[in-house]
Amino acid sequence: VDLQSHTSWELLSGSEVTDAVHAVFPLKLCCIQALSSDTIFAEKFSVRVPLDHLIPDILMTDLSGDLKVDLNQFDFNPQDPAKLLGVGSTGSVYKGKYRGDIVAIK
Repeated sequence: VDLQSHTSWELLSGSEVTDAVHAVFPLKLCCIQALSSDTIFAEKFSVRVPLDHLIPDILMTDLSGDLKVDLNQFDFNPQDPAKLLGVGSTGSVYKGKYRGDIVAIK
């Protein structure tokens, strides 16, 4: 199996790992499915598999809480012209705060 393009999941039929059966999912399919759901269907076993078990690094579910961006921790007002730092081809940049630290927000 090409680990760059596939991911697998084990369904344990008993308590022993030797009793495990495998389902293989194309990585691209997992990423596309993650846009609309938190699971993917394994037809062979008629079960839904949590995507955070298959692609935790892509979904960033394996990051500790202090490394995840919390949108509720931003403090800025894009309507305040004094906070506008600049405008580029992909958007505006504002001065604001994140978790109390001064940051640039795009």
